[in-house]
Amino acid sequence: MSIFIELNPNMKLDEMRNIIKQNSQKAVSLNNKIKAMDAVAKKSSKFMKNFDYGFIGSAVNKCEVAPATDVEEEEEEYLYYYDNMMDAIKSTDDLKTAIYENLPSLENGKYGNIVLRIKFALKKEREVYEELKEVDHDALEEIRKIDYMIDIIDIIGNHHSVKDEKSSLCSKEKNNIIFLKTSSGNVYAESDLASIDSEYYPAFKELLESIEDGTFKNVQRFSQSHQLLKGISEIKEHGIRIVFDKINKDSYIVLDIFIKRSTRDMGYVHQLTNRVAYYKKMEDDIKSTLSEDIIENDRAILENIKKGLDNKYIVKTKGGGTNGI
Repeated sequence: MSIFIELNPNMKLDEMRNIIKQNSQKAVSLNNKIKAMDAVAKKSSKFMKNFDYGFIGSAVNKCEVAPATDVEEEEEEYLYYYDNMMDAIKSTDDLKTAIYENLPSLENGKYGNIVLRIKFALKKEREVYEELKEVDHDALEEIRKIDYMIDIIDIIGNHHSVKDEKSSLCSKEKNNIIFLKTSSGNVYAESDLASIDSEYYPAFKELLESIEDGTFKNVQRFSQSHQLLKGISEIKEHGIRIVFDKINKDSYIVLDIFIKRSTRDMGYVHQLTNRVAYYKKMEDDIKSTLSEDIIENDRAILENIKKGLDNKYIVKTKGGGTNGI
C-alpha cells in the first residue's frame, strides 16, 4: 500500500491541492529520515573500516554512532512547531504574530535546526504552488504568503544571531501552566505523580520547567490520523511523559502525566484517551474562561507540585478549582 495519497481526476481543485501538500510534506519527512539513515550508515562503515580487532575499546572511541531515536525525536520536534504555526496561520491575517508565537523559544538548544527545517518545508510547499499556478489562481497568493513567512522567520533569526536582548522579538515571559481538574476540583497531575515512584520526580520537574521556559523537551504532536488526540502534544524523556495542550499564545494545560512502559502499554492508552476525551468536552469553556485569577491559582498549584517533586512527596492541593467552569 502506498504511503502517498493518490489523486482522482474527479476531485475538486481544493481537494487536489490539499492532497499534493500532504504528499509533499510526507516526501520531505521521508527524505530527511533517509539522509539521517545514510549518515548513520556512513559512520557505521567508518567504524568497521577502523575497527581494531585486537583492542575493542580503542575502536569504540574512534567512532560514535548516534542512536536512531535522536533522529526521530528531532523530526517530531520540528513537526510540532511547523504544524502549530500552520494551524495558527489558517485562523489569522496577522502572519508575523502567528509565526513568532509558534517558533521555538530562543532558549531551545535546537532552535537553529528546527527553524531551518521549517524553512525547508515551506520552500517545498512553495514548489507545490509553483506547479499549480497555471491552473489555480490562488496559488500565486499562496506563493507570496510563503515568501513573506520565510522573510519574517529570517528577520527573527537575525535578531537571535546578534542576541539583541532589547528586541521585543527576543523577549518572552515564562509560559503559564494550567492543570486539568476533576469535576470536584482535584488536580489530575497531583494524583498522577503521587502514584509514580519518586525516583522519576527530577525528570518530571525538568519536563514541567521546559513548558514554562518554552523549550518543550523532546516535544511531539500526536498523529493527525487519531481524531481524539489530534492537536494534543506531549513532552518526554525516555518513558516519562507529560501530555498537554496549548490554550493561547503563552498558556498550556497539563492533561496527563505517566510513565509509558512500552508501545503496547494498553493501560497508558486507556488512561490517555479517557483523559483527553474528558478534556475535549470542556476545551472551549476552559479556553474562553481563562482569567488572571485562574492563572494565579494554578501557578500556586505548580509551585506546590515542584516543591513535592523536590521533596519526593506530593501533597495534594485542597480546593484546586474546576478549570473556571
